Amino acid sequence: MRRPTVILLLAAVSLLIIATLSPIRPAHAALTTITFSEFPINTFINAQYSPLGVIFTGSNNGPFITTDGANPTSPVLSGDPLFQGSITAVFVTPFDPARPALARSVSFDAGYFDSIGSTTVSWYDSNNVLLGSQTNTQTGIERFNIPNSIGVFSIQVTSNEPAGYAIDNLSFEIVAQKVDITDADITNDLIRVVLSPINDSGRLVLTLIGDTNVTLFDGTLTGSGTPYEFHFNPTQLPAGQFRRVDAVWTVSGAPNQASRDVAFRVLGTYRHSQYNTPAESSCGGAPVRAFITNSSCNFNQTTLLSRFISQVNLNGSGRSINFGDVKREFNCVRQQNNPPPGAQMHSFRQAVIAPACGGALDNSTVARRPGHPYLVCGDQILIVGLGAGVGTIKTVTDLCPGCPVNQLDNYTTDPACSGITDLGRYVTIRLR
Repeated sequence: MRRPTVILLLAAVSLLIIATLSPIRPAHAALTTITFSEFPINTFINAQYSPLGVIFTGSNNGPFITTDGANPTSPVLSGDPLFQGSITAVFVTPFDPARPALARSVSFDAGYFDSIGSTTVSWYDSNNVLLGSQTNTQTGIERFNIPNSIGVFSIQVTSNEPAGYAIDNLSFEIVAQKVDITDADITNDLIRVVLSPINDSGRLVLTLIGDTNVTLFDGTLTGSGTPYEFHFNPTQLPAGQFRRVDAVWTVSGAPNQASRDVAFRVLGTYRHSQYNTPAESSCGGAPVRAFITNSSCNFNQTTLLSRFISQVNLNGSGRSINFGDVKREFNCVRQQNNPPPGAQMHSFRQAVIAPACGGALDNSTVARRPGHPYLVCGDQILIVGLGAGVGTIKTVTDLCPGCPVNQLDNYTTDPACSGITDLGRYVTIRLR
C-alpha cells in the first residue's frame, strides 16, 4: 500500500536527522550513483546516462522519471505503464555506448512492495546469458545488491503486486577492463600482452593479421600483475605479408580489444649459399696465363694461380697477390674488342670491390637475384634459426645473377680459396 505524502515527508525529515547524527562514510572513488533527479519529471530515459555507463530500456515506451509518494527519495524511475512496466539496465563503456561493459557493486532501491515475492530482479552477462535472479523478500522499499560483475539487469512484476514498483538510487562501478599489447617483435619471436584488472578472467584470442590471418593463441586467461608472453612461431607461419597483431579479451561477454602494428613478409624457406673475396695467397694450383685489363680494353698479360682464377670467376672478385683487388672482366672480352686468344674466363680488371647497392661487404650482408619480387637494396631479412636466438638479421646489399628467387648468397669475410659451403635452408622473413 502506498503511503500518504505527508507521512512520507515526516519520515524523510526523520531520516535526515538520523543521517546528520550518523558518521559520514566516504564514497568509493569509482562508484557512480544515479538518483533520477538528474532530468525533469516525465522524461523518458534511454541513453541519457550513457556517459556514466548505463542505458535503460523496458516495456512499451520504456522507463521514465516520475514522482512516487511511497518512496522517501522520490523522484524515481518507473517502467511503462506506471509502476507496472519492466525496466532493463545495460552497462556500457562511458562515452562509447556501442561497446558493452561490465559493472560491479551494483545495487539499487526498489518498491514500494505490497507483496513478498512479487517482483523479480535478474542479472546477465554482456551476451544476455543469465547469471542469477531473486525476488523481493520484504514489503516496502528493499535494497538489492547484485553479486559479481554483470552486463545487464532487469526488474519486472512476476506475480500479484497491486501498486507496482519503481527503482531509485542506482549505484555501480564500471569495471575498467583493458587488454594491451606492449610488445610485438618478430625478430625476438615475442608478443607481450597485459590483462587488467587483476583476477578478472576471460577468453583471449590473439591473431596475426595479414594476407592470411593466423590464430596465435585462443584460451582463457586471468588478469595479473605481469604480462603474458606469446610467440609468432615464425617457422610455422605461411608465406605472405603481415600487418598487425589483434587481441580480444572477452570477460563475461564484454569484449576488450587492442592492436599493435607489425610489418614483415614471410618469404618461405630459402637456400642460403655463401660467397667471398678469395685471396690468391690462400689458393693453390700452378701459375697460368691471365690478363689484366683497363678501361681502354688493353690486355696486359700476366700469370695468376689457377685455383684463384676459378674462384674469381665463381665469386666475381678476388684479392690477387700482385694486383690487389680484381673483378672478373665482362666487357672487354667481347668479340668487337678483339680480345687475345684465351682471354675468356682469364681476364680481370683492377677495381675496388663493392656490392651492387654500394656500401660495404661483410658477414651481415647478402646478395639477391636481380629483379627479385620482394627484395630490394637495403632490405633487412631475418634468417630464422641461423645463429643464436631466433635467428640472424642481414641486409641486402648485392646482386646474385645466378640465384633463383628462393636463394640468397651470404657474404663471408673468410678469404679461403675453397671450403666455403652453404649455410643451409632457413625460413626467411623480410623485415618490412
